[in-house]
Amino acid sequence: MSNSNSPINKKPIWVFGAWEGKRYSDNSKYFFEYINKNHPEIRAVWITKNRNVLSHIRNKGFEAYMAYSLKGCYFAMKSQAVITCQPPRLDINNFVVFNRAKLVQLWHGIPLKKIGFDDRIFLYTDSFVSNIKIFLTKLLCPSPFKKYALITATSEENKQRFQSSFDAHDDTIKITGFPRNDALFSFNKQYIKKEKNQKIGIYLPTFRGGFSSEFDLFEKYDFNIEKLENFLKDRNILLYIKLHPMNLPSESLLKQIATSENIKFYKEDDIYDSLNIFNFLITDYSSIYFDYLLLDRPIIFTPFDINEYLKEDREFYYDYEEITPGPKAKNWDEVINYIDENITNPDKFRGARERVRKIFHKYCDGKSNQRVYEEITNLIETK
Repeated sequence: MSNSNSPINKKPIWVFGAWEGKRYSDNSKYFFEYINKNHPEIRAVWITKNRNVLSHIRNKGFEAYMAYSLKGCYFAMKSQAVITCQPPRLDINNFVVFNRAKLVQLWHGIPLKKIGFDDRIFLYTDSFVSNIKIFLTKLLCPSPFKKYALITATSEENKQRFQSSFDAHDDTIKITGFPRNDALFSFNKQYIKKEKNQKIGIYLPTFRGGFSSEFDLFEKYDFNIEKLENFLKDRNILLYIKLHPMNLPSESLLKQIATSENIKFYKEDDIYDSLNIFNFLITDYSSIYFDYLLLDRPIIFTPFDINEYLKEDREFYYDYEEITPGPKAKNWDEVINYIDENITNPDKFRGARERVRKIFHKYCDGKSNQRVYEEITNLIETK
């Protein structure tokens, strides 16, 4: 830590956090690294609740503190801007009073599923005890619930959804693009070793149920690892699986994948570090497919449990058939067929992908971080 008379202590402080303080990822991470690289006049500080994350960030040469340490609380209170991808009371600190700070919400995806005040299922399934805790927190520590000064969006359509879901004013939401999507336009880390001319795909299902819950999206829908493995070997394809970080794989699935040569778990925490190396994406209701549209590559949709999901988990903003530009598989046999079809003819749904991309992305230029920075500095300079 620098001397109190050092010029670094004169710098404006911006604090960052993500995913309840447990992970170093998402829009917050990419904007944090952009500021560290391009704007040394700003003191960028990451706040975390995970000691492994703390060590990782410090090993990268960046400044980070534990959320409830003295320094973590100090920098949160002294910050000009608090930048998160979930509510700051979750990503930063539930008790710090953000009197001076501009709250900036980068969020963590273009919503297909209804969120916030629009979500009539998830919003009202919280327990009575949870609602009491939130009420008391608002009463005793109202600052983490203050309105956002800035919410970033990717298009006019996305902006309208955020306006209702966050109960936000129109001029609070700015169309900048998401910082994490800038990584799609650059050379990224190569976590995956592949053979020459080998194709790579990834299966990324969305979050279901409660935290750390297990869901069968495999055997229940005719997943036959031997059949899939033989197909992938024959076509020279690697298939990676990355479940949502809030869900856990079953023991049965772990054992099956452990013996596979062409099916593997993607183990890195942040998929955006390497999303642009995949030749095709498989997903169900994950908003990641909106981002993947920027690459104009095949997407295979797997709405195996759509009726149950809509009833028990989340409602959608859109007609699923209209807004998903790719084939819809009912089981894993159909997934195999559609992988084969889309590897052979990757442009089959190109027109449909372009149509949806234009709805959800105003920019496709890799300059979202720059636009977010400009919006925040404008906020601070005009306060």
